[in-house]
Amino acid sequence: MLREYNNKSSKGFPGQTIVFTNSRRKTHQISDYLTKKRIKSAAYHGGLSYFKKKKELKKILQMEKYQQL
Repeated sequence: MLREYNNKSSKGFPGQTIVFTNSRRKTHQISDYLTKKRIKSAAYHGGLSYFKKKKELKKILQMEKYQQL
């Protein structure tokens, strides 16, 4: 975590990014867009089943650098 925090974005912001949206659908749309741009991301929200949440959380934790939605 400390190593990731020390990384800076092109805009000068440190660490990882969490994007909050007002809908579950938008969460998936943004995650899909970022993935197409080769930016690691995961859609994570309250509407996911327990097993999907567990799978996505595992994916997030295994990413060296990630953007979480």
